[in-house]
Amino acid sequence: MAFRVELAPIAILDISDYAAFIAQQEGSREPAKRWRSELLRLIESLSENPLRFRRVPELADSHPDLRQVVYHSHRVIYEVHLGEQRVTVARVFHMRRERILISDLATDPEDAQGE
Repeated sequence: MAFRVELAPIAILDISDYAAFIAQQEGSREPAKRWRSELLRLIESLSENPLRFRRVPELADSHPDLRQVVYHSHRVIYEVHLGEQRVTVARVFHMRRERILISDLATDPEDAQGE
């Protein structure tokens, strides 16, 4: 049975912000569109066997339902809700960010910690 995949509002904002940054850096919107499209395809693939990716190392003990998948230089952080057959993408972070705190995963952009 396939899992339903949802994106938290802050994750949508993360993706938009990174795509805008890529477009600015590259001087073209095409690389940003390609990055975004491929990322969304990867996220949608979480509907099939979302447990195939590893736990978020720094939160594994306290939040075992949190998983991550690396896409280029970004970490997609998501939560698996087994009983509901649902996956929620919480955030997308650049790999430069060394450690993720649970407070970084606020689902409301207003509540999120500064980057």
